[in-house]
Amino acid sequence: MWLSNKGIEFVCNLLTGNSGLSVSKNKDFILEFIGKHIDNIKNFTEYCEENSLLDEREALRLYCQAEIKNIKGSSQLTTLVEDLLNNKNFFINNDVMPKEYYSVEEAVFSFNQTMSEKDDDDLPRDPYSIKLINKKYTVTSIDDLLVDFRIIKTNDNLSNYNLINQTSQKCIKRLHKMDFSGAITVARTLLEQLTREIIIQQGQRYSANDDIKKLVNKCLKSLDLDVAQLPTELRDVYGQIISGFSSLSQGLGCMRNSMSDSHGSTCIATENDAILAINTSRTLSSFLLNRYCILHNGA
Repeated sequence: MWLSNKGIEFVCNLLTGNSGLSVSKNKDFILEFIGKHIDNIKNFTEYCEENSLLDEREALRLYCQAEIKNIKGSSQLTTLVEDLLNNKNFFINNDVMPKEYYSVEEAVFSFNQTMSEKDDDDLPRDPYSIKLINKKYTVTSIDDLLVDFRIIKTNDNLSNYNLINQTSQKCIKRLHKMDFSGAITVARTLLEQLTREIIIQQGQRYSANDDIKKLVNKCLKSLDLDVAQLPTELRDVYGQIISGFSSLSQGLGCMRNSMSDSHGSTCIATENDAILAINTSRTLSSFLLNRYCILHNGA
């Protein structure tokens, strides 16, 4: 889930009770909630000292924003948002009598309004919608481009292939509709979201400004793929393949920037362009997923 700074600000205000839409919880409750969803969080006291923050409520808000930005673009943020909206403790204040009740429906409505606001390209700034599905508030993608990457945590090849196939099916649908630029967008999104997810799951960090080439390189590094440790006869082969991955990801990024429907297109995408983008993304994604699976369950 990739939220803009304004989207993250909304989440933090809801989390800390600064929005008027939720209960104002105490520091320990908020820190425990954050710690449940974000690994290796910074010590709150140290954060306050480093930033010379004296007001605890303001410090909590800024602290939450800083920590949540570290998981922006990963499924951890999706899980955090869903847990926040489905946690009654944020909407029922049991510390006062009579109890205070806040409307989660109103919070969801306001959240969806915030996410649907237009960006500079006249597109939804945060392409998500919160929906009530099976009595649970769930993050869904407005444009149906994103796949739920939480399934990689199951660490089995079947889930991995399902992940690739879900996105591939979306690509094929766009091909059938002659939406070649849209297919390129989906293909690039798969690789972009997957690399971010793996980097986060491996305990590493990426920058919001990282392009797809940097994300792929960071992902490969996080997966400890050391060509020097391979048998001699494979070192040159894998060295060239890894170098090729870097070039392919850069090319896919260029295709998306010049041909996709997410940017002002400078070239008209053809069916051949779309198929090339889809196959490139599938190949790189399959390799990265299988490498991740091997590291985590030895398959």
